[in-house]
Amino acid sequence: QNEFADGFCARLGGDEFMIVLMGKRDIEGVEWRVNGFMKRLMSYYRDIPEMHALSVSAGISQALPEKPKSIDELIHESDRALYKAKEAGRARCKVYMPEME
Repeated sequence: QNEFADGFCARLGGDEFMIVLMGKRDIEGVEWRVNGFMKRLMSYYRDIPEMHALSVSAGISQALPEKPKSIDELIHESDRALYKAKEAGRARCKVYMPEME
């Protein structure tokens, strides 16, 4: 919540969280913010031996004013991007692309 004070943060369940940023956003800027957050989170746990197996992955989706999407579509797309990030290796972030289907 501190990292994304300009957004709505919610726990979906287990270890999955969702951050909703409203308004027009530069997708590269959002990806940069998410990657920075992931690095800071990992550095916080770096000195705790029991947490060395911890990693963070993220999937990003967006809706544009000229092409609105339902929350279900956004969740599905970000979930697809998340799984593509995990397939690429640990501690990755991916932006949804239609070819991920």
